[in-house]
Amino acid sequence: MNSFSWNDKHSVGLPEIDADHCALFRIAEQLYENIENGTAQDKLNGFLARLDSYTRFHFESEENLMRRTHFPGYAQHRLEHEGFAARLSYLKRFARSGNTDAAKALMDFLQYWIEQHTCREDHRMVEHSRRANRSL
Repeated sequence: MNSFSWNDKHSVGLPEIDADHCALFRIAEQLYENIENGTAQDKLNGFLARLDSYTRFHFESEENLMRRTHFPGYAQHRLEHEGFAARLSYLKRFARSGNTDAAKALMDFLQYWIEQHTCREDHRMVEHSRRANRSL
C-alpha cells in the first residue's frame, strides 16, 4: 500500500478538476495515515461519508463538462462513475458489518481508481474538452 501524494503527473491541467482531484488525494492520504497508525477502523464511516459527498459533487461537475463539450466517451465515463458509487455503497455495507479489512479494501479501491480512472480517463476527457472548447 502506498501513500498518496499529488504531483504533476496527476494533473489534468484544468484547475477546477485538479482542485477536486487534490481533495480526493487528501482524503486518501488521511485514510492511509490512519491505517498506518491503527485508527482507520474508528474513522472509516467518516471517510466513507466524505467520499460519498465528494464524488457526488465531483462527478456532477465532470459530467456537466462532458455534456457541454459533447465528449464521445461520455456514456462509458458515466458508467465508471456509477461503478465507483456502487463500489462505495458496497464498502459502506462492508464497513458497517464490522469487518476489520474494510479500511484496507477502501484504500486499495482508491489506489486503483486514481491510477485507472483519474490518471487515464479524466485526462482523455479534459483533452477532448480542450479541443472542443479552446476557452478552457
